Amino acid sequence: MIHFIINPTSRSGRGIHLWEALKSQLDGAQMAYDCYFTKSYEETVSYVAGITAFDQDDADLALPGRKFLHHIAVLGGDGTVNEVLNGVVDREHTCISYLPTGSGNDLARSIGLRSSAKEAFSHLTGELKPLTVDVGRVSGVDENGVSVSRMFAISSGIGFDAAACAKSTGNGAKKLLNRIGLGKLTYLANALVCLFQTPDSSCTITLDDKTKLTRASLFFCVSMIQKFEGGGFPFCPAADSQDGMFDVCVVSDIKKRHVSYVLPLALFGKHTITRFVQILRAKKIEIETSIPLWVHTDGEVPGKFSRIVIEQPEQGHITFLL
Repeated sequence: MIHFIINPTSRSGRGIHLWEALKSQLDGAQMAYDCYFTKSYEETVSYVAGITAFDQDDADLALPGRKFLHHIAVLGGDGTVNEVLNGVVDREHTCISYLPTGSGNDLARSIGLRSSAKEAFSHLTGELKPLTVDVGRVSGVDENGVSVSRMFAISSGIGFDAAACAKSTGNGAKKLLNRIGLGKLTYLANALVCLFQTPDSSCTITLDDKTKLTRASLFFCVSMIQKFEGGGFPFCPAADSQDGMFDVCVVSDIKKRHVSYVLPLALFGKHTITRFVQILRAKKIEIETSIPLWVHTDGEVPGKFSRIVIEQPEQGHITFLL
């Protein structure tokens, strides 16, 4: 049984049409499946939790030759995968097929997934190779006093990059860029707008409970598992999704006029040569800022925080089928 999680609004509404084409092929092949259309983060998390709770009595349903009990196929973008990841209860026995129909598709780019939505049926029925990658968890108390804990498979950032993600929510420019096939430029377009809206904040960054860094003016700090975020920006070009470590890109003490050349350099991974950028590595990162700043997990924005902790959870990995 394959459980499909479908974002019908992905790629400005094309997601539903891609699903209908795939559904006809599944029905023609008499494949066993069920499907769920995403409505909200909370509902998707609840649905996925219901189908991924481990039950020893279901052990005989594991995929042949593998340990997986639950097979989820995600038709959507990075945000949809993030919702699914946050719902998975038993990551040890769950595998995910990703059919990318988003605007950025950074996860597909990072893990080398080449199958397009049009090739989804052959991807699901062909010989699949499992790839197990790290996941992270960010936790903190938001500006309203609510405790938040979110999983991520790509990256989690605070500051400018998260503000750009927040800007894209319900953004008409994103829909327009998707329609003309330039959806991956959404992050860059929003980044230019947010450049003059992100407030200055000092910060303290603590790595693995011992190394402490202070910055007078934090632009952003992103902890990455994969190499790319924001539609193809390799902020941490050497990130390895299987080493159990976070690669951390800190951009600080930068004048806004300098961002105009540093950000384009980041498209090619050359931003690291500038004096404004520092690349670090750690298993645990604690960030405290002088004012609440936007935070994102895989481009999804849970709110503003002035203190967050990033680390691997128990069962700190998930398996994708390529």
